[in-house]
Amino acid sequence: MTLEEAISGKGMRDAIHGLTGGRTGGRSRKPQKPRPSKALPHLAGPCTHSALPLSFSLQRAAATGIKAAQHKPLQTLSSIFPSPYLVISSPFTNHRPSKMSPSKLTTTTNLTPVPTSRVLSLLPTSLGNTIAWSSDLLTSGALLVVGKLLPALPKNETDMTGKVVVVTGGNSGIGLQIATDLARLGATVILACRNLSKAATAIDQILSLVPTAKGRVSARELDTSLKSSVQNFVKQWDLGKIDVLVNNAGIASSDAEFTKEGLETMYATNFLGSFLLTFLLDAHLAPDARVVFTSSTGQYGGSFAPDFALQSTPNVAEPGFHHPKFTLPVVGTVVARKAPETRYSNTKLMQVVFAKLLQRRYDAAFAKDKNAGKRTAHAFTPGFTFTPIFSKVTKTSIFTDPLFETLKATTRLATDVSVGAATGVWLASTRDESVWGEGGGYWDRMTRRVSGADVMPEETLEKFWSRWASDAGVEWR
Repeated sequence: MTLEEAISGKGMRDAIHGLTGGRTGGRSRKPQKPRPSKALPHLAGPCTHSALPLSFSLQRAAATGIKAAQHKPLQTLSSIFPSPYLVISSPFTNHRPSKMSPSKLTTTTNLTPVPTSRVLSLLPTSLGNTIAWSSDLLTSGALLVVGKLLPALPKNETDMTGKVVVVTGGNSGIGLQIATDLARLGATVILACRNLSKAATAIDQILSLVPTAKGRVSARELDTSLKSSVQNFVKQWDLGKIDVLVNNAGIASSDAEFTKEGLETMYATNFLGSFLLTFLLDAHLAPDARVVFTSSTGQYGGSFAPDFALQSTPNVAEPGFHHPKFTLPVVGTVVARKAPETRYSNTKLMQVVFAKLLQRRYDAAFAKDKNAGKRTAHAFTPGFTFTPIFSKVTKTSIFTDPLFETLKATTRLATDVSVGAATGVWLASTRDESVWGEGGGYWDRMTRRVSGADVMPEETLEKFWSRWASDAGVEWR
């Protein structure tokens, strides 16, 4: 099965048939035996868990018929998702990398597994990234649906004693769970919250679950939608070096389109506040600090125009920046999509772009002075997790905001908040070299995925930094 076939409706139906053991309510299909194919000799080798998982796991299931899934679907799911791989079929062994076509990529299971990163190295960078992005988009979409059926993620037992952690929006949802789990590991945790009353309730909840954290959990006032609040938070900081900064605060909708400072509300809350906070706290971050962003699978829906303004646009929601725009090919008119989920997706993609660009700056600083310590930045998605964010979505209907209305109606598919927070806790604390040794990535279920930031043109990536600095009112090179 080719990549295009896997993305097609037929490929998806075959995949779902395999994963559910044929119990989909439709006509049962007889699994087909895969046709033999020859791998490139120099590609043969042991399969490793690649940082760029290229082959969509449902594609792999459909290509093989996945007989085992008919008998043990849940065990088969756990074996499919962790380590997908892809090989190139033999008729194209004489093609140079620049001549290879995505339609000539095939999956198979009767060959020696090949690490995806080695396959990607044969392709032009832009083509390889685009294929990988499409693949991980579909994988993440599948995880939203079947995530609740997958095995629990491993618990992290790293000792965080003596580490200072700041969690924005730590009074509920993913933020509260991350704060609780890091406190359980021994960290000193500061909840940075807009509402100190709710923060006090959250502290009581943490201490009821982790009594040994008494004296190690506190709260400070912070409203990430207001630059003045971010500035006050940093001015009052007196708790020493910060080992982990978790930029988690966010909203999915707002009654007010703009803040009193003239910024688009969702953009200011979900992203710009984190950008400014990270900048202003730079002197307070430990030499080996980690900055973690709670992003979303919704980042795959983010879209930006290459010509967005480089200077701030007060009290204007700019099409192509705050929310996507697209051009109708027939009449050539620009149409802007202002639905809340499109603005949300753009802010979540900005977080991933920021992690990537921030890591570049951290790497450059480390290259100049290796004794200074190496900082890392990471973004992750909690997946489809049941959190209070759904109750905070206001003034929506199936017509104005179909995505969130659909998610709200299907919360039985949502994973527990502890599962959603697990990747964030792992990124904040693990000693795994793939995390502390290399930042700038986007993670889903403790697996590094290809994000929208990885397929953006370089000139667009760097434009973001200028715009963010202008909106934040700072100079940050």
